Amino acid sequence: MLGDWGKLSSTSVLRLALKAIWQWEQQRVANPLIHDELIVSPWQAYQHELAYALGQLGVYGALTDIAFSDSRRRILMIYIALGHLGEKGDIFTKMTLDKTLQGEVAKALERLFGLSEAEQQVCLKYFGNDYFYEGALDRHPSPPDQMEEE
Repeated sequence: MLGDWGKLSSTSVLRLALKAIWQWEQQRVANPLIHDELIVSPWQAYQHELAYALGQLGVYGALTDIAFSDSRRRILMIYIALGHLGEKGDIFTKMTLDKTLQGEVAKALERLFGLSEAEQQVCLKYFGNDYFYEGALDRHPSPPDQMEEE
């Protein structure tokens, strides 16, 4: 929706919004008294939408200099790639089941972010886990990348 504007002038605002919402979320997570118990918080869904819009607008360096967790960075890179590809609908289900889409996303991750094949596979392999892990278990550290083992 946000990227459908097609106005490149909005890219800096979208990137700043992504950074601000991540920082705000980290403050909420740091205070367990106000931490939401939702699987995917509205703040995370908003980040997904912002990343998707940035991908639609061709802003692939939007994650640079923002201290995301590894799992959140993987999720957002996938959403940027999906925005670039123009994929719509139930993203989670499609990314989990559609092997053709997974292949297209892998290629986009290579083109847009320079990810190696091993890094692409980590992003795809852990998408579902990262998606729910970041939502429900945000208080815990990200699962370790297993690229060295593969």
